[in-house]
Amino acid sequence: MLLELRNIRKSFPVKGGSLSRPRSFVRAVDGVDLALAAGENLGLVGESGCGKTTLGRIIVKLIAPESGNILFDGKDITSTPGRQFREYRQKMQMVFQDPYSSLDPRFTIYRILEEAMTLEWEEYPAPAKRRERAAQVLKTVGLSPGMMERFPHEFSGGERQRIAIARALVLNPKLLILDEAVSSLDVLIQKQILDLLDRLQKEFQVTYLFISHNLRVVARISRRIAVMYQGRIVEAAPTRELLNNPLHPYTKELLAAAVDYKTSVREEAVAIGPHARLADKGNGHWVLAD
Repeated sequence: MLLELRNIRKSFPVKGGSLSRPRSFVRAVDGVDLALAAGENLGLVGESGCGKTTLGRIIVKLIAPESGNILFDGKDITSTPGRQFREYRQKMQMVFQDPYSSLDPRFTIYRILEEAMTLEWEEYPAPAKRRERAAQVLKTVGLSPGMMERFPHEFSGGERQRIAIARALVLNPKLLILDEAVSSLDVLIQKQILDLLDRLQKEFQVTYLFISHNLRVVARISRRIAVMYQGRIVEAAPTRELLNNPLHPYTKELLAAAVDYKTSVREEAVAIGPHARLADKGNGHWVLAD
């Protein structure tokens, strides 16, 4: 397995009172187990606030988990210190939701791409080498190398997201985490970016973890889908199997909402027992059950 998550947990304090001391804690990620094989394309889907983005940030160590283990290429990197983690940082990259805030407005596109190369500086020691690599990745995502001296505000949302993807690809990562990477784009641009990602996966043999609240988008790009609810994975299966035979009540809600093109609204939370565990139902289909 390229990536394994074992019993990952993370809570955040809820502040209140006159001294703003935490009165309680919200469990953002609650005992997540997840495995991702090299070359796989896994979609992580769930409503806003279910813990998807937190989990993605934990994987790339932007957030530290409270407990659990992160294994990458068979090595436990959970407690790997910053300097040693640089070796892994170049192998896993993240593309964020908002292409307007994820690019530094003070930097030219070349400077943004060059900054990414600092993780592997010995590979691109000369300015000419760095400029050649920047031009190469821009062409790969369908942009002209002549755009390198322009600034982010001079580009459309779709072009900015292509630049963000180019930055993530500069170091030839093994794992690319895409956090709501098309949600802020209109439908036509979404299709272009999804087609681009499909082509890039074939070209670079990169592994995708595609995070989204939109089940239709996830179904378009993912070979396997994991459904997240209240910080837990409640169901995971190959895409066609999950769409045709959803087993968990929350997955059924998501599918119904996707078919009706509306947001799922429930009168009460879907019940999850404190001792529920993922059970194998065959055909690669796992569902959370007591």
